[in-house]
Order: sequence, then C-alpha cells, then structure tokens
Amino acid sequence: MVIMKAETAVMIEHIQPHYYYQILNLKGLAHVELGQFKQAIEILKETVYYDLQLVEKLIDHGVGLTECRDFLLRALDKHKSFKMRGEDVNSSISKIERLIVQLDKGNEEGP
Repeated sequence: MVIMKAETAVMIEHIQPHYYYQILNLKGLAHVELGQFKQAIEILKETVYYDLQLVEKLIDHGVGLTECRDFLLRALDKHKSFKMRGEDVNSSISKIERLIVQLDKGNEEGP
C-alpha cells in the first residue's frame, strides 16, 4: 500500500525535489520491510536525499553494501560542503563516518 501511494505521489508533475526524494526514501524503506532489497538498492542509487534510514536498514540486512558505501561517501561530501558554508552538520558527519567505518570493518572480516 505504501509503495503504491509513493508511486502515485512521485508522478505529481510539479512536486518539489525535496519531497520527491523523501517519498523515494519512504518507498525504499517499504521495499526493505517487504524483503524487496533489489528495489530498495535501486532507490538508494537514485536518491540525493541524505536521510540515513534507508542505508542503515540495508546495512542491518547486509545487502547492497557497495551501494551503501557509495551513498555514504556522496552524503559525506555533501555534508562537508554544508559545513564549509557554516552550517552545523558535525553530528551528521560523525554518524556518516561511523557507518563507513562499520562497512569497512565488515568488509575486512570477509565471509
């Protein structure tokens, strides 16, 4: 139901980009809850909305880790640019860096 409503919402012609990516993020979370990881990963690749809920859920499930790392690196770059403009994003940067370290440690351990 959430996925169908999200698909309808993203088809609105004049939707603001911020809302579009929020809806995509919600749709990705719904896909994770349904075990539809491939669809969630595709949404993660498309989004520029740096809410970390979707990436955290994928990491928790151990899927799409390469895509998650790519997303986190993009988010880190974006947040560093916010910081250069004087915005207070230190807590977000710390959280992103912790997730990257978590992913890197997981890759070191191997299967």
